Amino acid sequence: PSSEFFYAVKIFNDAPEEAMKYLRHAAYQGDSSAQYNLALVYKDGYANKPADIVRAIAWIKIASANKHPHAPALYEELKKGAKQADLDAADEMIKTIKQSF
Repeated sequence: PSSEFFYAVKIFNDAPEEAMKYLRHAAYQGDSSAQYNLALVYKDGYANKPADIVRAIAWIKIASANKHPHAPALYEELKKGAKQADLDAADEMIKTIKQSF
């Protein structure tokens, strides 16, 4: 994991919005731990923001493609609670995200 990922984890409870900036940046740089944790954050919501299942699925699929060891299990969990429209929207979001890599 990158130093940005570790910094995001360190400050998340005190400064979640700032932490998300670092977490997103690390995820876009290919850090599979950041991608996995970004999926977890979107799965549960943060700082009074609601969960976002589409973003959670998109990031967990990216983390899985980047060989994060826990990503496949979380993907299966998310997939069970998702609608087909959510899965389709996540696939479209992945295309957009990958253009930013």
